[in-house]
Amino acid sequence: MNGAGIQRARIFHMVANMKVSTLISEYNTDRPNQVDDSRKINWLKKVEAMIIREVVSTHQGGSLDTWTVDGTTLTIGSTIYDTDIEAIISDFGDDTELIVPDPYSDLYMFWLDERIALMNNETKRYSSVSTLFNNAYVTFQQWYNRTHMPLSGRSHFINHEAL
Repeated sequence: MNGAGIQRARIFHMVANMKVSTLISEYNTDRPNQVDDSRKINWLKKVEAMIIREVVSTHQGGSLDTWTVDGTTLTIGSTIYDTDIEAIISDFGDDTELIVPDPYSDLYMFWLDERIALMNNETKRYSSVSTLFNNAYVTFQQWYNRTHMPLSGRSHFINHEAL
């Protein structure tokens, strides 16, 4: 397990989550397709960055206050936009353990469904799988919010009067 993988496992205090290679293998078996695995890895990297930025880095225990990636210490600032998410997931590949644990990990399958439907210009299918992905993502987000304290001093509300 690489340095980032160790940090990822510490986020959830778990031994191991599903690896990218396992997910892609299961996806290709369950949903035969013509999309190259390297493209799927790039898509998974994007959703992983989104999860870190929008869910994990906004909570105590999720941000770990510092991350160690290949000997480099990255301080996670007081706002999400100050974090260098790309540095955290720079070594994302086949052996990377995904952040989202079971039973919430179906969101990765739905994300790949959504990307493939979009790529193939299948608008009805895209709409359907987008709903599935969004539901799975919100379910994970709600679980994470219930089990991790938010970082103090952060406002999660928009001043709607200014809109």
